[in-house]
Amino acid sequence: MAARLITADTSVVVAGLTGWHEAHQPSLRALRGITRLPGHVLVETTSVLTRLPGGRAIAPTDVVHSLRSEFAGAPLCLSPAEHHEFLEAVARSRIVGGSLYDALVGFTAGSAGALLRTRDRRAQRTYEVMGVEIEKVG
Repeated sequence: MAARLITADTSVVVAGLTGWHEAHQPSLRALRGITRLPGHVLVETTSVLTRLPGGRAIAPTDVVHSLRSEFAGAPLCLSPAEHHEFLEAVARSRIVGGSLYDALVGFTAGSAGALLRTRDRRAQRTYEVMGVEIEKVG
């Protein structure tokens, strides 16, 4: 039997990749064995890490290198048909605004049959509405 696919959202990836983060250790443990991330998580993580305040911003080339080496598997992405299914699901669920990005991460993980690890309490309800099984970190 194949091992279950496990992935993570941006809240876990950012904390796991930044040694100074208060949730670094539990997030780093949660990332062990994860090789594939939703495509949106890769983009969002790059956005966050390259604009950190207080002189902590990381060069884009370093972020991309780190993400490619730590998560070398193919990104989890929706097919064209799944994009339409996603939009229909968020419309039915009345998910609006910035929560659509959380919904995209959740729907993408769910479409891949993955367990989604998260630290983001705000996004958990949206993930559940999208039908993805989550595991809380930290």
